[in-house]
Amino acid sequence: MTPFSYTRFGTAFCTLIISLILTPQPANAQARWLTQKTKGFVSGMSGADVLEGLATAHKFKIEYANEEIKSEAAETLIHGNLNDVPLETTLRLILSGISKQDEIPWTADKTTLHIHDPRESTSITYNISRLRPLITDLDDFQYAIMNSVNAEWNDPQEAPDPESKAGAITSLTADEMTIRQELRTHMMLAEIITTLQSAVGRNSNTIAALADKKISKALEKPHALPAGEITLDELFAKAFTENDIPWFVQANQLNLETPGITVSGKVTIEGTRRPLREIVEPALTGHKLSLDIRRGVLVITTREDLDHHSDFRAYNIEKFLNTTTAEAVVARLEELEGASFSSCEIFGPVLLIDADAATHKVIAAAMAGK
Repeated sequence: MTPFSYTRFGTAFCTLIISLILTPQPANAQARWLTQKTKGFVSGMSGADVLEGLATAHKFKIEYANEEIKSEAAETLIHGNLNDVPLETTLRLILSGISKQDEIPWTADKTTLHIHDPRESTSITYNISRLRPLITDLDDFQYAIMNSVNAEWNDPQEAPDPESKAGAITSLTADEMTIRQELRTHMMLAEIITTLQSAVGRNSNTIAALADKKISKALEKPHALPAGEITLDELFAKAFTENDIPWFVQANQLNLETPGITVSGKVTIEGTRRPLREIVEPALTGHKLSLDIRRGVLVITTREDLDHHSDFRAYNIEKFLNTTTAEAVVARLEELEGASFSSCEIFGPVLLIDADAATHKVIAAAMAGK
């Protein structure tokens, strides 16, 4: 049997921890330590050293899939200050930044952070019982799940092919879904299920949205940084760390050995009192860097990454369904000026949309009637 591919356009920043895994323990027995607030680490250390420090501070162990992955972690420098950010978010950011090739998948259990090889495949069972309000038909549900990620899948209408390397949904009930896929695909699947679960409670993205709003407000407050020439790393410390703004340099998007795109590059600060954003952004422009707020963290990244980064968000459209259909709502959203989806799937009264930040802003405004 020939595998076929359901394609998403663009690469989402979706290294969400697979804390939903139900193999072999129930979800509430998984990695509760991930909810702890991150204890500070020194910016500029290697990824391996930062992880070891966090493991000691938060009392968990680390297991690497192989020496190659461990070496990548040792060779990549981590620049940022994530003090008091949820530990899950911190680990997601660090592990998304230690490889210039593939996102590094990871899972966690009661005691251990497991750092996997992105090429590994495995079967994982997800608890989807909370998604029952979103499932009108199990067949439609499984196709919507497959359509949401960029991965190869065996046709569910065909008999399973044990020789195929394509993934498959091997078991599906109203309570559980077992999927065989590469671990990097499981990371996206875990994010999708988490996002949909939040949508059921009608509080999708609420916590992250509040944290993002707090950062936006902090960037608009006037400050006067000392005039003179400083490095980008020093600028980030003075502008962000001293103002309690969590920040992180997306290292895998930067060639830190290239002059002009390095955190040791120099910038000149005028010293006039202005909003932080107006002080920092011009300095970054000269180094081909940009600011982006992602799930409660101010991320410093390249313009290219900013243009291509996307993530999943769920939108409850139940209030529109008395007068129209979900398909009609999707059609209207596709016509919005400035909207460009990587994917948009219907889960009952919820739309799961993978798009960049600009598109999500346009959609949110439309949903609010603005």
